[in-house]
Amino acid sequence: MLKITEEAVNPFVRCVGRGTGLYQTARYCAYDYRLVYIADGCGEVVCGEEICTAEVGDLFIFAPGTPFSVRCSPVQTCFVVNFDWTQNRADVCSPVLSVEEECFVAENVLEKAELSTLGCGSEAIVLKGFFEAEELLRALYKVYFTGVRPNQIQLSGLLKELIGLLVDRVRCSQEKNQKSFLLANRVMTYVQENYEQKITLETAAAALHYHPTYINRTMKAAAGVSFHQYLIDYRLRQALQLLEAKGMTMEEIAVKTGFSNSKHFSTCFKNHFGISPSKYILCQI
Repeated sequence: MLKITEEAVNPFVRCVGRGTGLYQTARYCAYDYRLVYIADGCGEVVCGEEICTAEVGDLFIFAPGTPFSVRCSPVQTCFVVNFDWTQNRADVCSPVLSVEEECFVAENVLEKAELSTLGCGSEAIVLKGFFEAEELLRALYKVYFTGVRPNQIQLSGLLKELIGLLVDRVRCSQEKNQKSFLLANRVMTYVQENYEQKITLETAAAALHYHPTYINRTMKAAAGVSFHQYLIDYRLRQALQLLEAKGMTMEEIAVKTGFSNSKHFSTCFKNHFGISPSKYILCQI
């Protein structure tokens, strides 16, 4: 597999097309890379075992051998580009048709690239709302159908520019996800260090110097739960350990783990575990 760096990208454009109402019932595999951009309408795209909604601005790239199908609505318009990441197989200049999955022969792949250095997956790339690609794709389509033979230098330059935008978008998204993950870790550490106290979303936000709404949104995105739910869940995990250790009353455990009183603790415990703390203790005997 050819390892591609950003500097090594020098795409060869084999075909550029634009169509309306493309609907593939079978799954296909291509021998070169396939780029699909939704310019109008809506539908769905199947990539491997995953089904993605396909709306205006969405861009998909399928690696050779990755099963896919494009299922457009009758009025949906999409651009399709057949390409390689390098000029290594420029000797094959005519379009190479994709075949149904069961007919695919892996040995006939023209080029398979390792894209990890670009921050991209090697089997498929999916970008939602990548509207900045459309102008370049329209230019690609125009150049491809201008003259007797397509101007490969212009085509390669336009696609390279699009790939540059794509890589920037992927990296920006990864950096944003990393920042969210780091902030969520800080929030969880704050809870773990202060859960015995009377803390709230507002006190956590003030301590970490972020707006409460941003803290809550980040927790939901990175940890899958709201700040309040994480706080309750963590307190209950600590309370469970104290219950199993025995030696403390319900009121003492409630106070020790940050609950306002034993009634509040019992209600939260039963909602979470489906059993009251007193019955849980009896089950441990």
